[in-house]
Formats: sequence, structure tokens, C-alpha cells
Amino acid sequence: MKISILTNLYPPFTRGGAEYLTHQLAGQLVKLGHQVSVVTTAPGKARGWNKFETNEEAGIKVNRFTPFNFYYYLNGQSKPWLLRLAWQIVNLWSPRVKTILLNYFRSYKPDLVISSNLMGLGFGAVKAIRQAGLGHVHILHDVQLLQPSGLFFWNKKQDNFLEKIYQRFTKRIFKSVGAVVSPSVWLLREHETRGFFNRSVRLVVPNPVPNLAVNQLAGQQTGKELLYVGQAAEYKGVFWLINTLKNSNLKDWRLRLILWTDKKSRQKIDQLIGQDSRFVVNVGLNQQTVDDYMAQAYLTIMPSLCCENYPTVIVKSLALGRPVLATATGGVPEILRHNFNGWLFNPGDEFGFLAILEKLLLTENLVNQAGLKAKQNPEVLSLEDYARRLLQLLNSRNLA
Repeated sequence: MKISILTNLYPPFTRGGAEYLTHQLAGQLVKLGHQVSVVTTAPGKARGWNKFETNEEAGIKVNRFTPFNFYYYLNGQSKPWLLRLAWQIVNLWSPRVKTILLNYFRSYKPDLVISSNLMGLGFGAVKAIRQAGLGHVHILHDVQLLQPSGLFFWNKKQDNFLEKIYQRFTKRIFKSVGAVVSPSVWLLREHETRGFFNRSVRLVVPNPVPNLAVNQLAGQQTGKELLYVGQAAEYKGVFWLINTLKNSNLKDWRLRLILWTDKKSRQKIDQLIGQDSRFVVNVGLNQQTVDDYMAQAYLTIMPSLCCENYPTVIVKSLALGRPVLATATGGVPEILRHNFNGWLFNPGDEFGFLAILEKLLLTENLVNQAGLKAKQNPEVLSLEDYARRLLQLLNSRNLA
């Protein structure tokens, strides 16, 4: 089968777990005997506006281009709000992307299109898939169809006026999707309650355990090292975590921060930490090194202040037998069971967080027992099972 995967980011251009999963899914589909072609973005005018640069990468044909817009997707955090608004309008319609993809579909002639995050590639991609009459499976990763930032903060009560206007457009654009796959019940319900995907097949398929790149040291813990893996962003709770630990009376711990960050956020991290040797910062690590640190950690911490969907960090940590202490937001309680394979606390609850962490630092046996339960989870899909589930969806339904 010839399969096209459309995604806004693809290694080496990454920001989080969604593109990491998409990359591994593409590789797994090749292992199952399918032809896979990826269409994704790359920064810089040097590549030419809307012109493909095609390379063969591990048996996958990867087509990169720079979509026509005011700036590249990964460079938007520091832009003025008026410029970001204009960028979003272009991203919604993206007629040039539609034209380019229609030409690509005529040339490649895929049997199925799988789309991942499209923010930054352009929602015109969905119109191109519809016009080409192709089977289409869309994988949800966050709330970017409901809120342009892709974020719901934990204390969000209702949509504001601008969000409702935005949703009217995205709902109309994505109404033609043949099937929608959501990793969590929470994320799918957030869309369903707003009237999304009424004509689509809707399935909840948990994110799989990615292929883990650990070496022979995996599982050999290096003391009571706490681990944070993620973006150096306010909404991820990393600044809150540093402040809370630094000002606490807890003893016998060290926090390793493995970060994806820009220069400004890194400077803020360094200022918060100062000369405190209990904090170790790593930036730009390869995946094997990240997995090694995770396998050796005492405990993984995810202190997010926004609603998380189905975080890859949690899935990987549990698969490596390392329990997780995380905020009870979004789909996280669907993965973590409190006092079983991890522990949950309310976002920003300093007292509750420190009370749990103090108990865990003093009771190593409790952490190890939770780690054993985490590793023996029969409900977790392998990457191969996940890929086969998506293909079964195609074979059993008419998705065009």
C-alpha cells in the first residue's frame, strides 16, 4: 500500500512527542511492507517557497518545503500578536498548500493519507485530500482545532468569543475527514462536545510505546534523581517545578532537566537555578541518551499547567518501569492510576506536590513497586500493534 503522511514537523525539526511518534509510525509502516511518503515543513527561504526538497531517509521518501506564511511555525513564540493573528488566517486557508498537495497526490497516487498535526503546514491540506478523493485518517494530538495555540489551561471553564469563531472555520474544514483517531477519551470528547467530526468514524487508540533506545545501563538508577523531559515553557510547569523544589525543605534529591528550549527560556532557567548544584540541565540530547536517563531515573515528573492529551514522556517512562508524578489534567488520568503506576496532583498545588514527593523520597520500596506495575501494563500497544490498528481501520471502512 502507498501511504502519505502529512505532518507539520518531522525530525530533525521537532518540538514535542507528536512528531516523534509520527516519525516512528512512518518507520513501522515501512517495516510492515508499505511504501511511505512524508510531506512536512522546513525553515528558511533558502529551500524556496513552496518547493519540495526530497530525500530518502531510512526507506521513507521525505518531502520538505517552506509553506508560504509570515514566519516559520517554530519561530512564532516571540512574534507580536497581530502578526500571529495574520499567520493563523493564512494557515486556515493556505490555498497554495492545497495546490501543491494536489499536484503531489497526482504524482504519488497514495492509497491512504494519514495526517498528524497540520498547524504550520496549513489546513488547506485537508481540502486537497478531499478534492483528490483519498481515504483520510487524522490523528489528534492536542486541541489546535479548538484553540490556535493548541493549549487549554487546566482551569479553563468555557470557550471565549474568538475561540468560537475559530472553531466554526476549523469544524467546516475538517468535516470531510474519513476517520479520526484520538489517543485519549478526554481529547475526543473535547471535540465531540463542540460538534466536530459528526460525519467521521471516531476511535480512541492510545499512543503506543515508541521503540526505546536504551543501552545496557538501563535500569541502573543513579541515586534519587528526579527527571523532567520537555519544553522550557511556562505552561509546561517547568519554572514552577524549579521554584517549588528550590524553596522546599526536601532532602536527598537531584533534578535533571532535559529541555527543548530557545535562548530566552534557557536564560530564565539558568537564572532560576543559579549555582544550585542539585539541578542539572541538558539540551539537545539524542533520543538514546534521553531514554537512558529516563530508565535510570528514580522518578519522572510532569508538572504541566495545561491540559495534556496522552504524553509520550509518560508512556515511555512507564514502559521503562519508572513511575511518574504528574498533574491530573486532560487525558493523564487515563494513563496514570494514582498510587498504582504513579501519582497525581492538582496543577500548581505546591503543598500537595511536596507532600507526595516527600513520601516517595523516603519510601524507595513504594516507588519500585509502582515501577514494576507500570512496566507490566497489558493495555499498552506496541508500535507495530498501533500501526496495524490504523491499517485495519482503512480495510474495514470507506474513508474517502
